[in-house]
Amino acid sequence: MEALSTLRPAAAALRRNPVLFVVPAVLALLQLPQLVVQTVSPFVGGIVSLLLSGVMLLALPFLQAGLIAMAHEALDGQTRLATLVAAGKEYYIPVFLAFGVLFVCNLVVFGLVFVGVFVAVVVGLAQPGSSTALFLVLGLAGLVLFGLYLLVVFFLQFYVQAIVLDDLGPFAGLKRSASVVRSHLGDTFVYSLVGGGIGALFGLFGAVFSILLTSSVATTPTPTPLADVYGPLADVSLSLPLLVVGFLALVLLTTLFGGFFGTYSVAFYRAIRPTAA
Repeated sequence: MEALSTLRPAAAALRRNPVLFVVPAVLALLQLPQLVVQTVSPFVGGIVSLLLSGVMLLALPFLQAGLIAMAHEALDGQTRLATLVAAGKEYYIPVFLAFGVLFVCNLVVFGLVFVGVFVAVVVGLAQPGSSTALFLVLGLAGLVLFGLYLLVVFFLQFYVQAIVLDDLGPFAGLKRSASVVRSHLGDTFVYSLVGGGIGALFGLFGAVFSILLTSSVATTPTPTPLADVYGPLADVSLSLPLLVVGFLALVLLTTLFGGFFGTYSVAFYRAIRPTAA
């Protein structure tokens, strides 16, 4: 089972090359300003978040390509930041184009879901008697659409690895990812479960911290619906020292997970890629 056997070489590569944590640390630090600003002003925090999202969209292909190339080197021995810069420059355009294709697909999917919800609300208000059936139909369509979206993500998740490791163009990289996954469905499913499970554990802290942060910066009592969802967390407020500790812990956990998952993904892809790529 390649999904499990590649865990050890990935961990060994990280021990030899702690520099692999640099890229996820940079990504984590890019997220930090919006969280800090949010504690002062949610409105300004929203603006900062929007600006940083634009920066992330432009920087992510460079950092992704660089991290994949560094992990590839680290699995065979040592790597360095020069590899990040070289690979980021060489593969920025193909990774950016492939990322753009997936980004547009995301917009289309969530745009269709939004339109469906809007139509359901409008029709439900105009004709209350037919709203239940319409909600059921649109809900089922939304689930099918979301399932297809997850299926596409599942098959195309190794496009960056394919572009960088196999020196392919954007569309060839997407095609190679789909082909490799199709040939190793069981292994890829287990790999996704392992990565998703570890990611969920790290993400749980981020979700709880986000709830506590929202509660801490609220200037009015928490509305009842929010309290119903968050439960006792909605009434907790964090002191400044706890906020600082929370920010540092969030950065650390994001860095650890990003470094591990980036290296693990490369180790797994190398194990299942065509031998004559």
